[in-house]
Amino acid sequence: MQKHISDENAVQLVLTFDDDESLLQCTQTALDDEIDEMNRKDTTLFEAMQLFSDEKRAEDWMIKQRWRNGVRCPRCSCAEVSVRKSRNPMPFHCRKCRRYFSVRTGTVLERSKVPLRKWAIAMFMMSNHPKGVSSLQLHRDLDITQSTAWFLAHRIRKMMSTQNRSVRRAGPVEIDETFVGGMLRNRPLHKRFYIGTGTAGKIPVAGIYDRATKQVTARVVETTTRAVLRKFVHDNTQLNAVVYTDEHSGYQGILRIHQTIKHSARKYVDGSVTTNRIESFWSLLKRAYKGTYHYWSKKHLQRYVDEFVARHNLRRADSLSQMSKMLRESEGERLTYEKLTN
Repeated sequence: MQKHISDENAVQLVLTFDDDESLLQCTQTALDDEIDEMNRKDTTLFEAMQLFSDEKRAEDWMIKQRWRNGVRCPRCSCAEVSVRKSRNPMPFHCRKCRRYFSVRTGTVLERSKVPLRKWAIAMFMMSNHPKGVSSLQLHRDLDITQSTAWFLAHRIRKMMSTQNRSVRRAGPVEIDETFVGGMLRNRPLHKRFYIGTGTAGKIPVAGIYDRATKQVTARVVETTTRAVLRKFVHDNTQLNAVVYTDEHSGYQGILRIHQTIKHSARKYVDGSVTTNRIESFWSLLKRAYKGTYHYWSKKHLQRYVDEFVARHNLRRADSLSQMSKMLRESEGERLTYEKLTN
């Protein structure tokens, strides 16, 4: 199937960049992303429904992905495991620690009554939809209650959070911040903030795009003051990293090789100095906020950010490979309803 850059995107490129070199550089980046997407052999929803058509097939797939070298006890890592035909109380028994377990044990799926095939389809949908899936959509598609869908989605985001861990990146990197929240005029009167700019009352998120690996790291931060942003930069970049930012005063004085682009002068690319890639990530995050979710509380915002970072960082892999990687790397991760709501 042939793919191309849409006319709408081409118009945006022309409007954003005013010199031939900048236009060529951005067009090449867009083409690289298109080529990556073309080379990705993905699984369709119909194929996923066939793969996870019943509980046994879903369980067998998860067992194979979690324990590629044979089933091991999730508590003591012992390979001396017996299979119980009765599956009572669980399908596996460890001969060393003498405890029973299943593929759910020690993962976010533990103690969940939702069938594994529904878990698998939910994981597929959340890894495959670039703007995310709301709990109401999962409720309708999976035939579960909305509250169950909400809890299930947050546990899947817990799995995705393993792709957003802090890494000291060698660079060059682009660093920028954004603010998440609704428009002032749409808020109740008692929640409106009339002091400050359009960011008043919104939640700041700082992000890094590593040009070498094309990976993103993003964190919800308390403020965008110099102390907070400098700490974020120093915690997530190596000492000799080249850092590109806009002219925000919070980045002044960072102990890195630092170059800025002056957005206030309506300039967005100056040779290699640009923050367009991290801003492209923000644009997708905000389109999802407005079009899919409509509201994110500060309490849960980091999990939603983790979800989008995971999809971005794993985008070159097909959906089943993304699911497999998340399942393996989230070993030992738990998120109880009490911890989620309190």
